Amino acid sequence: MPDALAEAILGADDVAVVEALHAGARRVPEVEFADWWRKQEEQERALRLAVVGLADFETIRAQGRMLNDQLAVELMLHRDPPWLVEWAKWMGTDSPAIMRLLVRLGVRRRPPDYLEQLVRFLDAPRLLANDPELLQREVWDILGGDYDLRTAEDAGRNWRAALIEHVDDRARLLDAVLQGLARDLNAYAASWYTKLWKELKVTREERAARPDALRALLGASAAPVVGFAVAELLRTDASVLPGELAPALAAKTKTTVRGALKLLDRDPDADVALIALGHEDAAIQGEVLGRLETWGAPDALRNQLDALAATQRLRAGALLGTPNLKVPGTFISVDVDHIPEAIRAALNFGGPAPLAPVEGEPTRHDPVAPITSIDELADALATALAHDTDDERLLDAVLRGCDQPFPAELHAFKRRLRQRGFEYSLYPARAARAWLLREVPELDEPAVELWVRVREACARVARGEARPLLSLPTHEGGWIDPHVLAERLHDDPDPNDFAQALLRLMPGDPEVANGVPGRSGELLRCALGGDPVDGEGPVEDAARAARDPFVLPDPETLSRGPLRRFLRRESDDPALWPARHDLACEHALGYMRSHATGTSEWPGTEPLVALRTEPLSPPALRLVTLALGSSHPDEHLLAADIVIAGVEDGRIDRLPTDDIGDMKTNRLTPRLVAIAEAGPLPRAVVRQFLEAGLPDVKARPGPLRTLLDELRANPTADEAQLALAARVRRAERWIEAQRSIG
Repeated sequence: MPDALAEAILGADDVAVVEALHAGARRVPEVEFADWWRKQEEQERALRLAVVGLADFETIRAQGRMLNDQLAVELMLHRDPPWLVEWAKWMGTDSPAIMRLLVRLGVRRRPPDYLEQLVRFLDAPRLLANDPELLQREVWDILGGDYDLRTAEDAGRNWRAALIEHVDDRARLLDAVLQGLARDLNAYAASWYTKLWKELKVTREERAARPDALRALLGASAAPVVGFAVAELLRTDASVLPGELAPALAAKTKTTVRGALKLLDRDPDADVALIALGHEDAAIQGEVLGRLETWGAPDALRNQLDALAATQRLRAGALLGTPNLKVPGTFISVDVDHIPEAIRAALNFGGPAPLAPVEGEPTRHDPVAPITSIDELADALATALAHDTDDERLLDAVLRGCDQPFPAELHAFKRRLRQRGFEYSLYPARAARAWLLREVPELDEPAVELWVRVREACARVARGEARPLLSLPTHEGGWIDPHVLAERLHDDPDPNDFAQALLRLMPGDPEVANGVPGRSGELLRCALGGDPVDGEGPVEDAARAARDPFVLPDPETLSRGPLRRFLRRESDDPALWPARHDLACEHALGYMRSHATGTSEWPGTEPLVALRTEPLSPPALRLVTLALGSSHPDEHLLAADIVIAGVEDGRIDRLPTDDIGDMKTNRLTPRLVAIAEAGPLPRAVVRQFLEAGLPDVKARPGPLRTLLDELRANPTADEAQLALAARVRRAERWIEAQRSIG
């Protein structure tokens, strides 16, 4: 039987070799290596490590320099031979472990990159276990300096575990974590410190001793650091000045906002609480209004009424003493003379509200800001690497800057981007790899719209050809302003990028394309309703489709044709082709039905978000109705807001009853009550929905029947006039959009 050292060598286990030597091995065994060359190479390295642990200097020198020098240094420190300094000098200073040994032995001074080399290349637990002197100075210099501990951790250097095991001054370590977070790190780098804090299992007493340091983090630029500070302060009794909570109350993460509101409860301030009303989630808005009902509503609440979810406006109106603030009154007559006859006909004045698509009807949309700073780019890249997200703003930012060298501010991501296998990732972060390496691997292209555009963009990035991403949306919902696209266009557009941009165009005048020369101008003009174009290819197909977006190609043709990548039924992303969001809704109906008739872990609000201001097609209206009974608050609250807003602006005057028989009435009833309370016209829509659908409800119809009885007992006056007034608001929006476009 071979001894422990021989087994370690044959197993190519360097650590086991060191352990066998420490356990008393006295000679290098003779071993027969495996035939496979890779295994044999690793076994030879293990054998050479055994030689370092047992042989004299001349024998070691004859073997050549060691590959795994950190373990070699550990063995030499354990042996402490008289020729240790001579051996270290012979090994050279291009190795971090040897450099550290020479510094420790007093043979050389610390070079400028000394600490960075320790952080990036050495295994921290072994380093600190075998070199306790580092705990006196270097460890604190590292924690207090600008060193990329997160990337080192991802590379397996295990600094967190080493610090927890070997640092005895716990109070100083906790302070160093908070000081590190206070350096205004990006989200990627900050996560190393927050994870260390969590793994240290900080006690309530230790938090209570550091309120000032925790409060200082409330102003951090990285959202996760603000969330961390809120969560930790909630575990103390510390008071926080209301003004210090402003960044947390304005955060996008609901957990952070809710935590900030709880901290605000300790020192109530109604004016500061209004900041959280800007959150898009109706439940968050409701929590703010609940506090204002106790604290008193400031006059500034009036300025935020338009930003409130529809389900919360009535409550806000009651706080201001005007409970019917956002509820249309009863109209004896409605003026329609200012509405052009063509729009009246398109919107079916005097009849049922037409469902989308209504040819020519514009949409409403909020601007989307592109990435404009290197800090924003770093945060977006950190998020993309952590979650494989499809943030096209990241793709655009890399494309715009790729004619410059890879920024120093992004060097923290270099190791991750260089990793083997990353080249097969097809999300936009892949463009950052192309920027760093100036190369794009040759891969078979899947027929998926985003991936194809990423591949095109990466090729340009690798060549350093800076230009904007044509298809980057300028507004929510995936829309692109035609004027902006005209400014972005150039002589040599990538075909799939250009095609997607055309499919995202807002309505506009074909004359917008007059300033765009050549073929690009012809294609843009066609997409905006101008003369049709001939030719085959993704851009030509997209231009013709955008010119007449409400004509769905024949399914048989679609399954084989070039538009397949744009009209994939397996995708529920409404931004692929905003004018046809009904395709995304049709795809989402399946999972929304399961949410409404059962339970599911993950909500899917993406298709719903696009419907808040868009004309509603039959599948879209059915999706919204199903979402009213969803088990997820994110879905059913958003659906109620969509219905109320749609009723008030004339997009909805009825709800489909296709699925009411299978929906759970205990979920559906509260949502219908919230809609009915929004005003007389929403109440009429709910009553008509129940009158038409209640006969199909077989299980527990009682709650719905009770609601219907209440609605019948309080009928809505002049329903026809109220509906006409809503249709006028829809038409006025159409007219205003035409003015802004042209």
